[in-house]
Amino acid sequence: MPSYLGRAMPRREDGRLVTGRGRYAGDIKLDGLAHIAFVRSPHAHARITSLDAAAAGSMPGVIKVLTAQDLPPTGRTVKNWLPPEMEHLARPVLTESEVNYVGDAVAAVVAEQAYQAHDAAAAVEVDYEPLPAVIGSGQAVQPNAAKVHEQTQSNIARSADYVFGDIDAAFAGAPVTVKETFQTARICGAAMEPRVTTATWHPGEEELTVWTSTQTTFSVRDTVAEALGLEKEKVTVLAHDVGGGFGPKGTVYGEEILVAMAAKLLGRPVTWTATRSEDTATTVHAHGTRIEVELAAEQDGRLRGLRGHVIHDMGAYPGAGSGQIDIIVPHLLSAYAWPAMQIKADVVFTNTVPTGFVRGGGRPLGNYVSERMLDRLAAHLQADPAEVRRKNLIPADKMPYDTGFPQGKKTLVYDGGDYPRLLSTALEQIGYQQLREEQKQARDGRRLGVGIACCVESSGFGTGEPARVRIQPDGTAHLFVGSTPQGQGHETAAAMVLADRLGWPYEKIEVVAGDSRVVPWAFLTAGSRSAIHVGNATSLVAKAARDRILERAADTLEANPADLYIEDAVVHVRGVPQKSIPVIEVFPHGLEVEEAFNTKTGTAYASSCHAAAVSIDPETGSVEMLKYAIVHDTGKVINKTLVEGQMHGGLAHGMGYALFEEAVYQPDGAFVSSSFLDYTIASAPEVSMPLLLTPVETPTEANPGGCAPAAQAGCRPHQHPRHPAAPVRAAERPHRVIQPAPAPAAGAVSWQRNLAVLWFAEFTAIFGFSFAFPFLPLYLRDLGVHDQSQLALWSGLAGGASGFALAVTSPIWGGIADRYGRKSMLIRAMVGGGITVGLMGFARGPIDLVVLRFLQGATSGTVAAATALVATGTPRQRVGWALGILSSSIATAGAVGPALGGVISSYLNNLHILFTAGGGLLLVSTLPVLLLVQEPPFERRSANAQPALQVLRAAQPGTVIAVAVLLIAQALLQMSFSAFQPLVALRLLVHAGSDVNTITGITFGAIGLASAVAAVVYSGAARRYGYLTVSISTAVLMGLAEVTCGIVPSAATIVFAGAVAGFAYGALQPAVSSMIGLESPAVVQARVFGLAASATALGFGLGPVLGGAAAAETSLTVGLTIAAVLALAVAILLAVRGREPAR
Repeated sequence: MPSYLGRAMPRREDGRLVTGRGRYAGDIKLDGLAHIAFVRSPHAHARITSLDAAAAGSMPGVIKVLTAQDLPPTGRTVKNWLPPEMEHLARPVLTESEVNYVGDAVAAVVAEQAYQAHDAAAAVEVDYEPLPAVIGSGQAVQPNAAKVHEQTQSNIARSADYVFGDIDAAFAGAPVTVKETFQTARICGAAMEPRVTTATWHPGEEELTVWTSTQTTFSVRDTVAEALGLEKEKVTVLAHDVGGGFGPKGTVYGEEILVAMAAKLLGRPVTWTATRSEDTATTVHAHGTRIEVELAAEQDGRLRGLRGHVIHDMGAYPGAGSGQIDIIVPHLLSAYAWPAMQIKADVVFTNTVPTGFVRGGGRPLGNYVSERMLDRLAAHLQADPAEVRRKNLIPADKMPYDTGFPQGKKTLVYDGGDYPRLLSTALEQIGYQQLREEQKQARDGRRLGVGIACCVESSGFGTGEPARVRIQPDGTAHLFVGSTPQGQGHETAAAMVLADRLGWPYEKIEVVAGDSRVVPWAFLTAGSRSAIHVGNATSLVAKAARDRILERAADTLEANPADLYIEDAVVHVRGVPQKSIPVIEVFPHGLEVEEAFNTKTGTAYASSCHAAAVSIDPETGSVEMLKYAIVHDTGKVINKTLVEGQMHGGLAHGMGYALFEEAVYQPDGAFVSSSFLDYTIASAPEVSMPLLLTPVETPTEANPGGCAPAAQAGCRPHQHPRHPAAPVRAAERPHRVIQPAPAPAAGAVSWQRNLAVLWFAEFTAIFGFSFAFPFLPLYLRDLGVHDQSQLALWSGLAGGASGFALAVTSPIWGGIADRYGRKSMLIRAMVGGGITVGLMGFARGPIDLVVLRFLQGATSGTVAAATALVATGTPRQRVGWALGILSSSIATAGAVGPALGGVISSYLNNLHILFTAGGGLLLVSTLPVLLLVQEPPFERRSANAQPALQVLRAAQPGTVIAVAVLLIAQALLQMSFSAFQPLVALRLLVHAGSDVNTITGITFGAIGLASAVAAVVYSGAARRYGYLTVSISTAVLMGLAEVTCGIVPSAATIVFAGAVAGFAYGALQPAVSSMIGLESPAVVQARVFGLAASATALGFGLGPVLGGAAAAETSLTVGLTIAAVLALAVAILLAVRGREPAR
């Protein structure tokens, strides 16, 4: 039978996961389930002076409020593994006297429903006395730095020296030295599933069951048992399916202890699910490391030595981060022969969330710095970076290679690999020489970059990995392993190993993992250890079971066990095909065997070489990945599909580290990257370039299976590529503390300044429009239209003419904008609007007004033009916020303009002057745009540009439908609001009496003011409840307010209901726009916003006509009811077909 190993087999887990049948910790719904919410510190460092939970405890649904004093002494802290030389400073489950980072838990509320728990948590009153905060590793080691923990001597929690070779001789008389400092950004795990824990207490058995999203079921079991004073056997921890871990879920958290404790205390099941912002702010981060190094080399580029200082940010409490230097520093070796090295390393406390492991576990940092230094060396020597690497790579004939690096009582030995072959193959795959030639050619202002990165990765820590196999009488083989998978495909890989080693049908194997009951104890799933340890443990238990089977079958078949083999669960005799017996007849009552894999070497080393070709805009720094090659040596491959999947995932993570991801703290310790609006990860469009994967198998002698790691192999230290004629040296992405922004360099484009100027310009422009537009129905009366039905009809035509023209011309202007830029289109819109609005002041009749309104729509469109300019010139992660700010200018002007216009028109008794003055204001608004706004460099669309629809289809599944739904919603909400506005003015004409101009101005001022407030504050609600929920609820509110204006006879009530409608519209419009921006890949965002402008204009055109016609034929009440129905249609559409976009 052909071997299962090495095949490209589909993952057996995928069937249930992609069809929604996965079972995650949050899917556990038990009778009487209570919910927990935490009270967390808003301060990075503060003393708690008082805590009052009385009000929270009396709120509806609240069961219990827990503080540190309510916890037993054994359950007040979490003890994580620490290096033996470190003093243990335990992380509190609930802190009692002092908080040490934003998000530190102070209290917990248990309630019947999640919303009740969150509401009550917000009602807990905590008084703080702020203390000085330490942010970043650089600040932590300053001589005058405040201390994170008063009881410690300093912020340095641990120091270590790593030395081998003669470093003094390496630098003495060295022909070449290169020195550099690297500051890496803090990063988050950003798993799809946030941290979740559910627990239930079984009082009869005195046992506890915990479901949790973790990578380490046994560590959670042991920690919870100790905290609750239970025997380990009395605690079961289950992690059936985990929606991504990447390292941070390999830590045991206080929330897991508290949920278990609450379940036991209350005698009922309890659950907690972190919100996205809560998860990002409180789950361990990684990196944030400062690395200062100096390299010595010969004149020909051969390395002599490396020395330096590593400072690693551990955060507020010791944990996995304390051991990071033991991973970062050895990986400075990378794939090169270093004769000498001397590195001093410090681990420091800061007032930030504790750090630990995120994919790569520090390995990318060591490799990254080594690769960057070789690039610096090549630049200094004016040599080819590939050739400098080639001279220093460890040759294959030197394997196993003793690096000389100290590792306990021994030295670090690379077990195998052919590093020069990896480099040569990667260069060939990427077309290195051709790319170097292409770099010399002009590329429309963009530069072609080529990057190379070699790397070596350790894996396979730990020993004693257990596995158990049980063969059932029905012929099913159950394999029990101690791993806690989070999507890596453990069930598939383990089943393949068992099928191959035992001779069992693959489809008759069931794998059980993520269950603390199935084996006595096992390490966490991390560090690329599963293929090595779980794979070899499975192989070992399969061999033990096979030996038992063959030994017993030998008697029945009257053959030597050495002549027997198992295939498809049947024992055969070699050379005698007629003699065989099914295994279930050999063991009719089943068979169970357990083994543990022990290794003396522990670690295997994988290696790879990456090469990238990118296009770089030197003015904006934007990077487009053109193609990417990975040549990876992961030893003996179990499943090619799984390995390729790890390469893709690792690449996405590595791109995130290099270009997107950064967990940002302000100087006072406030965390500002808590959602996907502010913490950006690589998504499908960013990794859609051609990926060239070339596997190389060099079996290692470090373990019987010959496996080496793959999980981090794609997660490499992506080099910033270089252009030979003009180097593009992008700064390392730092652990950034927000400071006042420096003045932009000459020629640089500041999106913040553009936003500020556009805010003022749009305020002026919309002030000019709103100064006059609300008075169109009243102006028509001055132009000779007095019949109520005719007035409604002409109001609708005048209101809709502009929208119809804008809907037709927006795509045309958009195409011109792609050729000539968006700034010119904004100026065109303001000038066109200024001229046409000004001419309206000289209209002689309703036809003149309608014609001028049509010309206004055809030539203006300032909102769409400004939105496109902001959306395409703002960093993607800040688009939602920026559009909200821009919307606030529009809404604020819409509040002030009508109010002032109403007062002036009443005073002068002349509406003509409003239009003339409004046109003048529009022309004035062009000046700041013309003089101060800088157009970001943009790439002109070529004739063969990829169609927007094709890009949308290639993005996340369902993107086309999601964008279409949002465009329809945009049109409907604009139809509703533009139908509503002129009809409200006519209602006031009926009910406001003689002072109708002033009251109309006040009404539209209130509408605009409410819209402005909503545009600013909606983002907070969107972060908490989601854009979709905010959009649906405000659409309903808008519909109710609009129909109220059509029913009530009181002018005061109409003013109030109008303001409510304005508030709803002010939140709904930017929420839908933000969802459009978040759903749209960056490469087509401008085009999608162009479609959104057309949808808005179409709604703006249809709304007044529809509402005016209905009012003319029936009544104003019916017209306003139609406007309300349109708003409710938005709510229904979004509720049925909408979705919350990824942030």
